Amino acid sequence: MPEKFDTVIVGGGIGGTALGALLAAGGQKLFLSEKNSIIGGRCASYQKDGFTIDVGVHLFGLTDKGPLGEVCRRAGEPDAIEWVLARNPRVAVHRGGQTRPFTREMMTSELEEKSVSRLAEIFAKMGQMTTDELNPLWYVPLKNWIEGFTSDRNIMRMFTMLCGIYLCLTPDVASTAEFVLSLRELLQARNSGYPKGGSGVIPLTYQRIIEKHGGTVRLSCPTERIVIEDGRAKGIVVGGKVIEADRVVSNADIKATVLELAGAEHFPREYVERVQNLTYAAHVFALKVALDEMITDQKMIMYTPDLTEEELEEIERQILEGQAPPGAGGMICVPTNFDPALAPPGKQLIFFGIGTSPHQEWEPWEKICLDALKEVFPSIEEHILWKVAHSPDDIEHFAGEEGNVIGVGQTIDQVHERRPTHETPVKNLYLCSAEAGGHGIGTELAASSALELADKLLSAS
Repeated sequence: MPEKFDTVIVGGGIGGTALGALLAAGGQKLFLSEKNSIIGGRCASYQKDGFTIDVGVHLFGLTDKGPLGEVCRRAGEPDAIEWVLARNPRVAVHRGGQTRPFTREMMTSELEEKSVSRLAEIFAKMGQMTTDELNPLWYVPLKNWIEGFTSDRNIMRMFTMLCGIYLCLTPDVASTAEFVLSLRELLQARNSGYPKGGSGVIPLTYQRIIEKHGGTVRLSCPTERIVIEDGRAKGIVVGGKVIEADRVVSNADIKATVLELAGAEHFPREYVERVQNLTYAAHVFALKVALDEMITDQKMIMYTPDLTEEELEEIERQILEGQAPPGAGGMICVPTNFDPALAPPGKQLIFFGIGTSPHQEWEPWEKICLDALKEVFPSIEEHILWKVAHSPDDIEHFAGEEGNVIGVGQTIDQVHERRPTHETPVKNLYLCSAEAGGHGIGTELAASSALELADKLLSAS
């Protein structure tokens, strides 16, 4: 008789490994298959010439106070991940040739007195809104809500930057309630940071918890298909063999799950059409630069070119049309200033991530990123040991989901009650990722999805 599991999980991203840790610690017999040779999906890390390189460009908003830490607490290991907070110095902004701390004073320095009061009113409202006040705003674009307070372009530019960094969306499509809740949590927690050992430490920790509780994790083990019989998921096929289970949870891309791994023929037509029409968060081109010495003590910098509103709109238009516009802004993260052990002694690692669209020529984007880094760090070029570029196409090949940053975008038609749920029309087939259920930013959205689904599955077992 073939071995049978309580649950099999397809994919070892944050959602899959977090759910696996929770279920295994809850006593379930678990099997997780991951197609790549390293665990973690877009939150994985790998080694190059003594440096630890993240697949993505990450800063974690809530760290141990949010869903990523809650997974460890519920699995009985609250201190399993060591976090370094984004302090001393704090997060900074580079604009107009200057790098300045991201403070209230900095945010208001370019605003007229009337606009400063409007900005204070916006933040006060975000902090005070009740659930009843927030509920109607799930399906209202953030841009529309901000315009109810002010028409000041500098204020809108600020929220465009914040919305892009946190939700990887523009304010004209992002959900006001999702943005407000996420930003409010960040401001209340004041706990943004980065894990010692690199981003990949998070899924590796979850993998260790799975295996500690007797679960099985197989790397370099792509799932060939999900077995469905009589409208019910029965297991998965890996290496030509069926792994049987009472339930199957997919941490893979929702479109790949429904249209390829399971097969559209097993789902109602309306469900398939809904999945096909889902849209994703933004894509990012990332440049990772290894340096022969330290050139900055900053941990994270938001790079915003000194441009007019019209110039910024033109850049956004060019990006959407697949062009490479000089002067685009982005996020700079310096992992080795959180954890010097991520590089050989005395050396430094700097990441730059910039919003883009997929499937294009990437060489111009590398130049845009390098030019931006040279503006922020004028001496950087003479210290470069090597550069690695990660394009959306690279991410798509490695982690799927069309190479985007997060997953299904938290737009007004894809949040709250309009978001894909964990349950699918196929009995015992579930979804767990930043594309089904959950709330929050990036990896925390995926961990939130895992916590929600774990509650459902463990209470039912």
